[in-house]
Amino acid sequence: MYRLTKSGTTWTASAIHAAPLPGQWIWDIAARPDDVNSVIVVMSGFGIAHVWRGVVSASGTIATWTNISGTGAGTLPDIPVNALVIDPTPPNDTYYIATDVAVYRTTNGGTSWTQFSQGLPNCAVFDLRLHNASRLLRAATHGRGMWERKLDLASMPDVDLYFRDHPMATGRQSPTASPVISAFEDPLQYVSLSDQLWWWQCADIKVDALEGAVPSYQMPVSAVDYVAFESKLQHRNAQRGKINRVYVQVHQRGFAPGANVTVKLLYADASAGLPLLPSDFWTAFPNNSSNTTNWKPIGTAQVIPLLSPTEPIILEWDWNTPATAADHTCLLVIMDSPSNSIPAGSKVFDVGTLVANEKRVGLKNLHVVNAAPGASIGIRLGFHSVSDRAQTIRVLPSALSGWAVGLMFPRRTQRGTLAATTKRAKTGSKKRPRALVSVLTHEGWTLKKPTAALRRSLKERLGSDLGKYDTSLMYVLENGEGGGQLVGIKTPRTGLNTLFVLTAPARRQRVANFTVVQEEDGRVVGGNTFVLRATQP
Repeated sequence: MYRLTKSGTTWTASAIHAAPLPGQWIWDIAARPDDVNSVIVVMSGFGIAHVWRGVVSASGTIATWTNISGTGAGTLPDIPVNALVIDPTPPNDTYYIATDVAVYRTTNGGTSWTQFSQGLPNCAVFDLRLHNASRLLRAATHGRGMWERKLDLASMPDVDLYFRDHPMATGRQSPTASPVISAFEDPLQYVSLSDQLWWWQCADIKVDALEGAVPSYQMPVSAVDYVAFESKLQHRNAQRGKINRVYVQVHQRGFAPGANVTVKLLYADASAGLPLLPSDFWTAFPNNSSNTTNWKPIGTAQVIPLLSPTEPIILEWDWNTPATAADHTCLLVIMDSPSNSIPAGSKVFDVGTLVANEKRVGLKNLHVVNAAPGASIGIRLGFHSVSDRAQTIRVLPSALSGWAVGLMFPRRTQRGTLAATTKRAKTGSKKRPRALVSVLTHEGWTLKKPTAALRRSLKERLGSDLGKYDTSLMYVLENGEGGGQLVGIKTPRTGLNTLFVLTAPARRQRVANFTVVQEEDGRVVGGNTFVLRATQP
């Protein structure tokens, strides 16, 4: 054992090993978090005590060593020790060690040890790490994979089902942390480094649709296992009037198989704040509700007879998307099992609350916009509220790569005072439509009259549906990097249906994205993420 000290650019090594410390292989070492001069070492070999505490002298040139391998019934077996973790939580007397036969723990600084291997396979454990923020102890075994255990809990469920609310979610936090800054790229999910990720970007739902010069799916259904799902399958937009393949990846991290896991899939017209589930949804589940006005089932619920904790299962639905469906829909997946059922208190009807707080539920509210360079298209997006409070529609700051974003409200929307935060907006019109919804203030938007060419382009895409919107004026986002907000919106009971007008840059640029969130009293109640791609004309 050596203690290294640095003076300027020079390192000096001082030997601190001394009797009674055995002359065996030292496999791991850690200083106590509360005392850097107190070190714990673990050793391999046989016929020795395997865990020792050394207290370094004031001079730093010697240490006094004490055997802390336990006493009496709490003594460790004579077996090699491979790794050590000291719990950083005061009083720092809890240590975990990995041995050739099991994991052991002491809670009294080594006076006594007990086995801590419940659920681990019967094999050598070669390494340990404690992620203190989540209180997860992870163990790397010889040939039997990596395992983890949540600390500070009296018990854990045998079966632990979950969906990932976004690519960085793990199903461990409730409610799901949002937004989270992406620490990696995932082009299959349209995620770039440092993107904001939200709970409506479920990483375990993907759609495969017919695309390409010769329309085709990306791969056969039989080829989509969990490896292909993560590494090859890219999410696509569902296409109206065609059969789309919806894939759902189902996870569980317990230590026993989950029996009869039922998975139900539904869709609705895309909205930021989403409509409530029907009043009989939970009593009818997994069968269909009597009211499918807003939330419509995709096929029938599927049942996984036995779900292993060692690998996810991929389910697939052939979704014959009606030609009358909205061009932008969101997908909701819910699973339940007698082995790990959704608590009664979690069975709420507010989808935003349900998804963010229940890990057995996932929502995909992401739309990939493909437009030829310079083209303008209209995308419908709804806003629902479960209360009578005023809502805020916010476009979050983002790099739009030359795209322009506009917003039209329904024809009967009243534009209200239109007072900007810093200056009064000029409407250019004295005529006010009949009141349906009011927008009290706006920031980061400019009111403009759409050009005749833009109205013609929207008319070609939307047909008579364009008549539902007020095309005399349009909110235009001034600067993508600055974002924008519309404040004080009172949404009707039936929801507010808006039209986002997206114009691609004249030349193809990198893929961009932006997110629309709906807020109530400063709290995000829903949102939608758009991916913007300028394609070949």
